[in-house]
Amino acid sequence: MSAVKQIAGRAGRYRLHGSHENAGGTVTTLQAKDLPYVRKCVAQPYEPLPCAYIGHSTDLFFAITQVVPKEASMTTLLEAPLHAGRLPLVLRYNDNRQRVVACEFLDSSCNFSINERLVLLNAPIPWGDAEASTIIKKMLRMHQDEMRVKVATVYPTRFYDVLLSEEKNKATKKTSQSQSLEQLESLHKVVVFYLWMHHRYPVIYSEFLTASALKSRVEKVLTWCLDNLSTKAVKKMRDQQLDPPQLTRPRLSYTTKTELRRNSLRGTGLFSHAFFLLQLWLRFI
Repeated sequence: MSAVKQIAGRAGRYRLHGSHENAGGTVTTLQAKDLPYVRKCVAQPYEPLPCAYIGHSTDLFFAITQVVPKEASMTTLLEAPLHAGRLPLVLRYNDNRQRVVACEFLDSSCNFSINERLVLLNAPIPWGDAEASTIIKKMLRMHQDEMRVKVATVYPTRFYDVLLSEEKNKATKKTSQSQSLEQLESLHKVVVFYLWMHHRYPVIYSEFLTASALKSRVEKVLTWCLDNLSTKAVKKMRDQQLDPPQLTRPRLSYTTKTELRRNSLRGTGLFSHAFFLLQLWLRFI
């Protein structure tokens, strides 16, 4: 819930809503069903944090490896400070649930050193994204076996196919697909991981320029898709919005004296002749 409030606050941080100093930001969602949850989160009052979370430092991690059995799992190495360490009451060790998946993978990959395992624990790996983490695991196996990771690993994936498709739609100015956003975001996470690892292992992850160019392509298409969706949403709202009722006044018809006489002459019956004689009498009085 606090993450939603933080993201919502960014709507007004960079004045994306306009230049007025007191103007408020606007927050929305891609799916209408998610709006009630956002309203609930934004309406919640701010609560003070009970403590701050810290990560496992390199020194602490190496110190733990010296006192536990060599066959100890990554989960044991991370949980040991929780039971044996002493921290001030305002601090806690970061207990990330996604690390369970990371620990399982690292325990099955014996070739990684302790230092490399700690680096991978802190790496921006989307362990919760099954498809993206599968591609990253393939890269990490290349890291172990070949000591060289290629950007081309992402080319035979569905993510890259979506990128090519949306680039073609962008070039021909066609409408983008809303489901493409999720695929493009996953591809962006994989490329960011590659660039992050390049700064730690520049020889193994050596295709920095290729990865940077791919990242730029993904970001351009992502921006285009978001703009396209925003335009579609605004158009839909305008189409659904009822036009204000138009006030119509009865139109007045004016008749000249000549038309009045002509209409009187065309009339039939006693009333028409009497009205014509009355007009003549009034004229010569």
